[in-house]
Formats: sequence, C-alpha cells, structure tokens
Amino acid sequence: MNKKKYKILIISLLILLSTKAISQEKLNFAYVDSTTYNCYLQKDWQNLIKLSKQALKQNIDYYYLRMRIGIAYYERKQFIKAIPYFTKAIEFNNDTIAIEYLYYSYIFSGQYFKARLFAHKQDSLINKKLSKNDKPNSLFFDYQYAKNTNSQPITFEQDVYDQDIATNERYFDFGLTRLTTDRTYLTFSFARYTNITTHYHQDLFNENNNELFDVSQTFIYGGALIHLTKNFNLASYTNFIFGKKTNQNNLKTRNTPQPQPYQQQNERYLIPINYNYLQYNFNNFKAELGVCGTRIDSNLMYYPNLNITYYPLNNNRLEFNAGIEYLNNPRLSENFTKPVYSFGISVILFKKLTLFANYKLINSKNYIEQNGFVFFNGDLINNKFLIESTLSFKHFGLFARYQYINLTNTYFYNFITTTNNYNNQTILGGIKWNF
Repeated sequence: MNKKKYKILIISLLILLSTKAISQEKLNFAYVDSTTYNCYLQKDWQNLIKLSKQALKQNIDYYYLRMRIGIAYYERKQFIKAIPYFTKAIEFNNDTIAIEYLYYSYIFSGQYFKARLFAHKQDSLINKKLSKNDKPNSLFFDYQYAKNTNSQPITFEQDVYDQDIATNERYFDFGLTRLTTDRTYLTFSFARYTNITTHYHQDLFNENNNELFDVSQTFIYGGALIHLTKNFNLASYTNFIFGKKTNQNNLKTRNTPQPQPYQQQNERYLIPINYNYLQYNFNNFKAELGVCGTRIDSNLMYYPNLNITYYPLNNNRLEFNAGIEYLNNPRLSENFTKPVYSFGISVILFKKLTLFANYKLINSKNYIEQNGFVFFNGDLINNKFLIESTLSFKHFGLFARYQYINLTNTYFYNFITTTNNYNNQTILGGIKWNF
C-alpha cells in the first residue's frame, strides 16, 4: 500500500516538474493529451487545470481537453467554473456524458432555470432522465410566535403616562409555488397576523384609562420570477395587507370632569406593497437591483435597493450577501431618506441542512419586509437579526427561524416625551412539500 502511495507521489512530482519546465515552451498535442489524461487518472486536478489552461492559450483545444478540465473543476465542487468548459465540450461533441455534467453543474450552482431550459432542449430520453428528480413546485405552511420584553408599562403610582404596548403576537402563512413554464415561477400565499395592543393612559388624577385593541392583518401575496435571458431574471411581487383595529372599550369608570379623554375608534385599512427587482448573474456573483413601494394615508413610501451575492467556492454551498436600501418615508419627516444595511451568510452542510443568518441595521419606523410581518410597528426598529435552518428531503423540507428585533418605544411620561428600548423575539416553524 505504501509503495502505491509513493508511486502516485513520484508521478505527481514528475508531472509538476515537467509542467513547470515547459511552461514557457511550445506545447504539442501529444504531450498535452497524454499528460492531462494521466492527471485525470491520478485525480491530480490542480496540475490538470494548470496544463490545460496553458494548452488553451496556445490554441490546443479539443473535446477531451475541455471535458477533463471541466471534470477537474466539477470534482473540486467548483461548479460555476466547470460550466463554460462543459458548454464548449458539447460544441465539439454533443454526447450524453457532457450533457449530464453540464446539467448538474447548473443544478449544484443554484442555476435552476438554466438547468431546466437546457434539459428540455435535449431529446426526450435524456430530458426524462435529467428531470426525474426535479421537484419545482411546492406547498408550504408556517406558524410564528412572538414575544416582547415590554409587556407592561414602566410606571409608578403617581405617574402620568400615555403608551401603546403589543402582546400575544401570532402569525401563520400558507401558500403555493408553481413552475408554469420553463421560464416562469409563480408564488401565491395567504397569511394572517394578530396581536392585542393595550393603550395605557394615566392622568393627573391617577385614573387608569386603559384601552384594549384587537389588531389583525390579513396578507394576500402573489408574484412571479421570470427568466429573461441567459443571465437575467425579472421578479415582481405584490402584497395586499387588509388591516383591522377593534376597540374593546375596556375603559374603567372615570369620575373626572368633562370633557372625557379621547377614545380611539375602530379602524380598517388596506395597504398595497409592491416589490420589483432585476437580477443579473455573472461568474460567481449575483446582483439584484430593485425597488419596494407602498402608499399609506396618501403618502408614497419607496425603497430602492441593491443586493450583491458572492459564491466564494464557485457553488451554492457557501454564499455571502450584502445589501443597501434607501428608505423614503414622508410619514416621518419631510424628504426623509435613510440607508438600511444588511449582511448575510448561507451555508449548506451534509447536502441536506441549509443555515442562513442575516443582520439588518434599520433605524426606521414602518420598515417593509417582503412578507409584511413587521409592517405593523409604530415603534422605531433599530436592528434585526435572524437565523434560519432548512432540512431538505426528496419530497419535503422542514424549516425553523429565530428572529430578534431591537425597537424603541416613544411615549408620553410625566409630561416628557420618553423612549424605552425593548426586544421582540419570534420563533417560526414550518413544512414544505415538493412535487
């Protein structure tokens, strides 16, 4: 066994030395073909790639050379780098082996649109073989529980205060994703969010006049992701939020002179949210340029944004994401603009477990998430952190998410506008069925 290892080591060293010796010399076809083939047999991917690139620079180019360098990158899990070599190999010889390698390079680099379009261009037998494990459609359901650390007002007996606090937050969501054509991916969902908001009020007479509200929001969400060309995708999503705030009229009896304090009334509202973005894929980067907009009380709010994703391993097993948004929110102040920064990382472990973490520095009220969940917040959102895990199987997946939001509550306390920082923590779990 040791002799075999030494033999492999000696062959690798000889190949390395000979490669360096002729790096500046004119290569010939016979040498390139035999040496790259030996590298392939020995699985010496590094020297195979190095010599193959030198040969290509000297216009030595043929099917097996492209296949060998493509397989070298494929075996090193650098699927993005492997794609152009398999593509060129197919131009030389459109055989099944090259087709399968290219298809799975698309899949393992997360380029599912390209994989499906490529598979459907092949003959029926190859297409059927490649697409047998493709499950592009899904049904999903999730439920979320939230808890705030400021469940009671910070007050004393003689205090005068006026404060809103939300408790008993609940959220559930179910929906469908559907691939209608090779180029169009549709998403529809229905969600509902509820909480109990208490308006705490105590006046100079030390009378507690608390009002209790049932707050509910119903979300109807839909949109499409469209594959335009080789590297461009276009997406458009709309979320209609139907809100209702019902006063339970739990006012204590007051023995105070007229006029009575203002009592908030029941409220209904409809808020449309639209999000559009253009996505461009190039090498191991992905860029998204988009805008999110809504209208509240006749005020237009819009958030232009830019997100960049980087795949350092040339596959979808590890990705880094950074983004910036500019909030334009006239409800807060005239010509209000503020940047929001986000940073994320995603990693796939053991082929089935995906972990995703994201941090956002927001410092704004009424920040719009794509699903609208944190839209109901009169309080200032300072920052948000979430970590999400997905366990994927052939026909279904399980996912869980923990989210931490730091907020600032502004309220009237002893005739002074006062602030109080508190945390909102949520736990979400769900299931996704693929078909």
